[in-house]
Amino acid sequence: MSPLETIIKDAKDFILIISPYIRLYNRIKEQLKLQMHNPHIKITVVYGKAVHEVPRVETEDFKFLNAFPNIGSI
Repeated sequence: MSPLETIIKDAKDFILIISPYIRLYNRIKEQLKLQMHNPHIKITVVYGKAVHEVPRVETEDFKFLNAFPNIGSI
């Protein structure tokens, strides 16, 4: 298990992901899914804005993250 997977798995109050570009691999998605309906966890994702029409978050990952009831993005 990667350090990021462990951090997501062991989170008690919040998960804060900050990156200029978001691409979620399946192993990370699986750990996030385990926290999806945890009412005690608040998830915040901060990522860069599009540059020259190139998005900083993949469409599939954006849809995945928006399915979470406990998430905010900046």
